[in-house]
Order: sequence, then structure tokens, then C-alpha cells
Amino acid sequence: MLSKNDYKYITSDMSQFEFTCNSTDEKPVGTYEGRKIAVGSTLLEWDTGDIYRYDEGAWKKFGEGEP
Repeated sequence: MLSKNDYKYITSDMSQFEFTCNSTDEKPVGTYEGRKIAVGSTLLEWDTGDIYRYDEGAWKKFGEGEP
């Protein structure tokens, strides 16, 4: 089950979110609760321990594809 733990308002219609969920849960893309998901939002998968960062409209796993 997806949970919103914290958020910061970036603009009137955009927020930077902190989410937690299981790896099998559907992850929000684009918007959540009517607000755009800002770059830098984070998501922690409880069951795997994997952490993701929102960038360019997708969730990217920390450490993959980075130097």
C-alpha cells in the first residue's frame, strides 16, 4: 500500500513527495492527489529496501546509471 510520508509545496500545483510502498504496489507517475510530482521526490520500497528518485517523469533507482 502506497503511503505519503511527507511533502513540500514547490509551486501552487506541484509538490516534492516522500513515499513508501511495497515493490508490487503501483507507483504514482505524473500526479498524486491532484498535484504534480516534482523532481527529487523519493520512494522507499519496504520489502526490498530499494530507494527511488523521481526524475524526468519516472522513478529511477538510486545507484543505477549514475557514475
